[in-house]
Amino acid sequence: MGGGNLGRALALGWVGAGRLEPSDICITRRQSEKLSDLQEVGYLTGADNLEAVRASDLIIVSVQPQQLDALLREIAGELNPSRHRLVSVVTGVSMAQVRATLKSKAPSTGDEVPLVRAMPNTAVLVGE
Repeated sequence: MGGGNLGRALALGWVGAGRLEPSDICITRRQSEKLSDLQEVGYLTGADNLEAVRASDLIIVSVQPQQLDALLREIAGELNPSRHRLVSVVTGVSMAQVRATLKSKAPSTGDEVPLVRAMPNTAVLVGE
């Protein structure tokens, strides 16, 4: 979730390295028309985050820090701890903050969804 510079670099890097096919990756962005080039080569794209969660097992969150709270509140009720894994690459936001937001919106599952913090950069595009 988040098809900006880092989200795009992650997706393109995984496909470029042969780890995934474009059709294995769903990328969301509020302005989904900015993902048309990726859609043309087979990536699943759109603006509907809930639809993306329902279609996914691994959720990579790559949005700007000021957008994270709203995104987590939007998707919290759809997260299933036995199915979903959430990876945050959002700068300046701790896992405790992510957990607290999820728990506030979905108390029964917010404590249980597996979380991972990653700190990639756009060098992932070339496999670095």
